[in-house]
Amino acid sequence: MVRDRQVAYYCLAEILRAGATETGFVSDTESLPSSVDLAEYRSLLLQLAIRVVQGKAERAPWYLEQQALLFIAAHDPQAIQSPKAPRTNRSYWKMLSFLQGDHLNHISNRDFAISAVVSRRSFLSRNRAVELVGPKLTTARFAEVAARDIEFSRDLLRSVDLQPHIPAGIAEDLGVAEWTFNGEMHSLQSFVQDKGPLNPLRNEIGVLSFAAKFIEHLEQGSVPEVITPSTTQISVRPVGDYAHVENVVFRSAQVSSSYRSIYVPPSWVPENQSWRFQLGFLLRFILTARIDFSLPVKSASWKEAEHIYRPTRAHWFQRQYGFYNGHEAFGDDWLPISQFTQDLLFDLLIWPGCRKGDKEADQFSLEEMAVRVRAALNEAHLAIGSATGTLMLPIEAPIPGSALTGRPLRACVVQSIMPEAKDFSATDLEMRSSNLRRKHRRHLSTALAAVEKMLDLRETHKPANKRLDWLILPELSVHPDDVATHLVPFARAYKTAILAGMAYEQVAPGQPLVNSALWIIPRMVPGMGLEIAIRRQGKKHLSPMEQKYVKPVKLVEGFRPCQWLIGYEWSSNPTDHPLWLTASICYDATDLKLASDLRERSDVFAIPALNLDVGTFDQMAQALHYHMYQLVLIANNGAYGGSNAHMPKGEAYQRQVFHTHGQPQATVSFFEIDDIADIKHRHQLGTTKSDGWKYPPAGFLP
Repeated sequence: MVRDRQVAYYCLAEILRAGATETGFVSDTESLPSSVDLAEYRSLLLQLAIRVVQGKAERAPWYLEQQALLFIAAHDPQAIQSPKAPRTNRSYWKMLSFLQGDHLNHISNRDFAISAVVSRRSFLSRNRAVELVGPKLTTARFAEVAARDIEFSRDLLRSVDLQPHIPAGIAEDLGVAEWTFNGEMHSLQSFVQDKGPLNPLRNEIGVLSFAAKFIEHLEQGSVPEVITPSTTQISVRPVGDYAHVENVVFRSAQVSSSYRSIYVPPSWVPENQSWRFQLGFLLRFILTARIDFSLPVKSASWKEAEHIYRPTRAHWFQRQYGFYNGHEAFGDDWLPISQFTQDLLFDLLIWPGCRKGDKEADQFSLEEMAVRVRAALNEAHLAIGSATGTLMLPIEAPIPGSALTGRPLRACVVQSIMPEAKDFSATDLEMRSSNLRRKHRRHLSTALAAVEKMLDLRETHKPANKRLDWLILPELSVHPDDVATHLVPFARAYKTAILAGMAYEQVAPGQPLVNSALWIIPRMVPGMGLEIAIRRQGKKHLSPMEQKYVKPVKLVEGFRPCQWLIGYEWSSNPTDHPLWLTASICYDATDLKLASDLRERSDVFAIPALNLDVGTFDQMAQALHYHMYQLVLIANNGAYGGSNAHMPKGEAYQRQVFHTHGQPQATVSFFEIDDIADIKHRHQLGTTKSDGWKYPPAGFLP
């Protein structure tokens, strides 16, 4: 009997834990059975939890009471009165009391700050946490909160008038320190924060030009011990849509024995290497565009609006021992930075015990770093297209598995039909209505299943172990919510790079929607295994059909922060250059300036489209493939058909790789590039018209 009760209590504790952390909490309610009544289920759990903590469960173990308190704290802290002297789980009762707003005047500043941070990060949304903590805040308590969570202290500062009394050092970290400057100079803090994630410094040119100027000051020995964005001033000059840092001025930040700035280099760093962290911290601030640069950038979670427990994140001091500086750490898949910039940050912010990419990464000399940064900055300027002023950034895609010499590129174009013309509405351009989501998700799932079946069929006459190297889907064909659930698993399973036109999406808070496509690239990284890299290719020029969403209210805008070039590594020979793939979304492909900038950079030009005028795009593909002197392919929506691919060969049957006729119909088309070596040497072959290549266009001779 006793054993049965112990088993039952353990199971109940697990049910309460799951009820506070996971059961029924989903981002899409369609993933739940329609008959489920979550409100009633949680009400029943709340009643059980209250009975447990009130001692009505006979011989209840401490861990059952603990999970009951967790459920109450997450679901309804006001549902029970906290005892004055609890016998067990005192820290849980203490947290529950804080969430109820009781006895906040009678706890120490340190305990208040700890409870405030836990309440914000584990239980409450930002607004609810500010409402709870703000009225009981003092200058001393504010300093304790800032020492533990600088971002939460920023949120509190906006609601409580403490600015004249902010302790030394905290004002600099928060960016509220006053510093007079002339019209040409800007505080780095205000330049980045005021303009948000779209600020013109947040790119390859801005980051490397700032690093170069910072290194100049280091070489002159004129850098303070503690440098924060608010004590750093910059002047910039525009380079297209980007900003090049022309000058940097530093002012010493105030220091305090009671507060350690997040910009102080770690104590374990040798004095002659502290500059690495000074520079690395500021570069991360630019790229994260947030007060606490040590955090990876993530959009606000839907969980903040739910009554759910969220694990409290680590302190910024601990995060110094685990900086991840890959592209994903900075939040935006469109962020125009190269692999060099990512590697630079890894080298600057390497920590004890970190796996080193370079054997001496933690002992780089200033002179060596200066040479690397200046060379990369020069390359970045050369990567700006002379016609468009757009950065052309490469991303290498090492072949998952064994690289074979002369491995062909097997590609598939899915001519899907969603969205249909009737699906577009100015009130729901993001296509989030439940009926549309259900229809589009089902269509995408079926299309991917069809690709798998077609691979089986293709295996019967052209065996390649069901390999698929590249999958292309039309413009606006995939909803953002289906990327992680559909496309990424497919990319992992088949080691397939995917180019998918995305539904209209907001990529920066408060900004209009954008039309874009995602590159989903499986890469084999030495020492780390398979990695999925995601990059967003923007569309700068809106089509005539999209102009109605610009006036009178700007619902959609053009957005192309850079042009991505995907390097398909088709050969194991290190002297063979990758096959460079690039893309442009529908109407953007008519930009002849873009074609001019790409003609000597790319080898394959893909165009996800939703185009009614099939004849015009047929002619465009036939013209571009010769003028750009490369393979040009169009993946159009199946409602209109006309997906095709052409390459600059002499005979008609060689030029047209494939062409899909008929409408409306969803189709799956395969094509293979068997002679990649020839494509890479097409300039030389074309001059002699070898292997069927047409003579190159004017200005394209090697």
